[in-house]
Formats: sequence, structure tokens, C-alpha cells
Amino acid sequence: MELKYLSEQQVNELLDMKTCIGLMKDVFAAFAEGKMENKLRSLFPVGAGKVFGIMPAIIPTEDVCGAKLITAFHTNHAKGLPSHLGIVAVFSNDDGQLLGICDGTS
Repeated sequence: MELKYLSEQQVNELLDMKTCIGLMKDVFAAFAEGKMENKLRSLFPVGAGKVFGIMPAIIPTEDVCGAKLITAFHTNHAKGLPSHLGIVAVFSNDDGQLLGICDGTS
């Protein structure tokens, strides 16, 4: 299986705000109907004003599971970087293969 990767630019080109709002509406409805499972995020302090977070979810109807891995370093603004940087990794519920990774910053 070929691993798919979407850069920040590709994510921004594919997902405009209207599309994202519609997708989030669908996700919240699926969650309310018990069609997906989302555990509370885990946050780990890295230092003063710095956190590493993991946000897992399982979507059985789509046959995938995955997680957003993110850092929140509030000192990054002084370096000209976003405070929140991350990726989203998606795996197959069938055989556990990594299906794709996309930028999670935008």
C-alpha cells in the first residue's frame, strides 16, 4: 500500500474553511451517534510554556484510526514560528498499515 502525504500547502488547498466546518459537523454527529470513538487528548509538559500532545480517534465506519501529534510551544512566536505544530497519522483498522500523514499545523 502506498503511503500518502499531504503538506501544509496541500492541506490548505484541499480544505477550505467551509469544507472544514462541514466535516466537523459530520464528525460531531458521528460521535454523538456512537459511530466513532475519541479519547481525551494526552498532554505532556516539555518545558515552561511547551507541551507535546496526542489526540487519538477511531472511525470504524471509515475503517481507520489515527492520531494528531502536536506541539504547543508558545515561545515559538519570538522565532517566527507558529506556536502549534503537528501532523495527523492515519492507519488502517484492517491490518494496521500506515495509510497517510498530513500536516496538522493548519
